[in-house]
Amino acid sequence: MSPTPSSFLNGRVVAAVVLQVVGYAALLVLVPHGSPTALVESLSAVPPVVLIPLAVLALPATVLAVVSGVALGAVGVAPQSIPAIALTRGDVLFFLGAYLVGVAAAWADRRPTATA
Repeated sequence: MSPTPSSFLNGRVVAAVVLQVVGYAALLVLVPHGSPTALVESLSAVPPVVLIPLAVLALPATVLAVVSGVALGAVGVAPQSIPAIALTRGDVLFFLGAYLVGVAAAWADRRPTATA
């Protein structure tokens, strides 16, 4: 069963992407790498007890971003060479991963449940 076109942009996908982006910014504060933007640096005043639960939300898309970054690095395109969109260099890979995770979550939530 393939996702319906309405699964590609709806409220659930947008909410999932926003939560993951906030989580990724929190993750960048907790585990700095590269050159974070002013948006990420502004979160550095937030206590870690608040940032850690937010950072957990970004883990699925972060894993996808790391895997795609490794794949790009294998063909000679370093993710660090991609300019920052909002958070840090190469964050476009994260945004793509966050969108894919959001679409997958919306699609999985809409699938009919099997009844016994």
